[in-house]
Amino acid sequence: GFGGDKTQTIWGISYFWIVKTDSLGIIQWDKDFGGTSEDYLSSLQQAADGGYILGGYSSSGIGGDKTQANWGGGGDYWIIKTDSLGSKQWDKDFGGTDNEDNFGTISQTKDGGYLIAGTSYSNISGDKTEQNLGREQTWIIKTDSSGNKQWDKTLHTNTISDDETGIAIQTKDGCYAMANYTAGGIGGDKTQASQGYNDYWLVKFCDSTFIQANLTATPNLCPGTCTDFVNLSFNATSYQWHFPGATPDTSTATNPTNICYANSGSYNVQLIATNANGSDTLLLSNYITVYPAPAAQAIAQSGDTLFANAGAATYQWYFNTTLISGATNYFYVAPSSGDYNVVCTDSNGCEVEAAVFNVVASAQSSVGSPQSAEIHPNPVEDKLVIGNLKLGTAVDISIYNILGEKIFSAVDCRLWTVDCGLFPSGMYYLEVTSGSKVFRSKFVKQ
Repeated sequence: GFGGDKTQTIWGISYFWIVKTDSLGIIQWDKDFGGTSEDYLSSLQQAADGGYILGGYSSSGIGGDKTQANWGGGGDYWIIKTDSLGSKQWDKDFGGTDNEDNFGTISQTKDGGYLIAGTSYSNISGDKTEQNLGREQTWIIKTDSSGNKQWDKTLHTNTISDDETGIAIQTKDGCYAMANYTAGGIGGDKTQASQGYNDYWLVKFCDSTFIQANLTATPNLCPGTCTDFVNLSFNATSYQWHFPGATPDTSTATNPTNICYANSGSYNVQLIATNANGSDTLLLSNYITVYPAPAAQAIAQSGDTLFANAGAATYQWYFNTTLISGATNYFYVAPSSGDYNVVCTDSNGCEVEAAVFNVVASAQSSVGSPQSAEIHPNPVEDKLVIGNLKLGTAVDISIYNILGEKIFSAVDCRLWTVDCGLFPSGMYYLEVTSGSKVFRSKFVKQ
């Protein structure tokens, strides 16, 4: 009946009862399902659509929630599919003309169907297509997503007693692992002798008709770059790839390489995996994301100092194509004449490059070299002091934010202290000029 936490009355002697709680164990709803006799719930799993699949033993005929007759001889497998609120969508009965007395497990398969396992005393009859070798054998059923039987498998042992607790799952490679415990020795599907009275027994079967298309790749790219696709398909012998928006845009290779995307945007990828029994198609919508192109770069020259456009995430300077260690600011003071280029990286990791040729580095000044001038403290909270300059030297001071915008300037200064107290927290660039020589450094405002 109902009462306590139970809100529905029963149909027969016993029934399936499920309760849904929140994360704190507080009941949200409950449902019971039954026929006019004995029904026992053994296994439950949430389905991919958010509903639930229930499986158990039933000796009920048509009546109550049960819409199909029992095959006779005792009980059958009975499965019920509900929606996310526990309302029944359909039910199915499976059995032979003898007793299916133990229900083991039910689980959803990769194709959206269901895998049912238990034990059966039945020989060929009803839904059972294989004869038992022993008295009670493990019996597996595979259904489609609507619960319609696609195939069944009896695990054969030569035991004169009973095999018990049949269970089954689909493995990652699309095969099926089935298990029970048995007293059977070598015989039937069993290839090893018994270690004692009852042993655990595990067996794996692969369905040669099962095909699954699957893939992986680096999904986030910069414009003009390429990616390689790794084929993770199961049980296929040939492949047809489609890469709309890429070059090339199709391939029949097992693992396509150098698939290149010139323009920013989101792109689909499709893989059709085929074998002699059919094909499986995988369409991944917007799987590849190509970031917008980074802002164009340029190098401006002021004396012997080179400026890239501020605002990139990182900078790296090169002299005559050789990387300059530590040259990672948006500006660089050229110590030698020659060709310079800078590679700038945006927040997505995409690079853009600019170059300047035939730089002449020859400026002199009364300001100390970049190695001799100094600033402190760094990071700064209030006053920034510029030190190690010649006493009495008049200098021009400028401060730029990370976007390259000048936020402070002072001309012909003889007191080399800057009040940074009102600056927002962040990274800043300091420029000190005297004559034709410029000292630049970066500092952090806390």
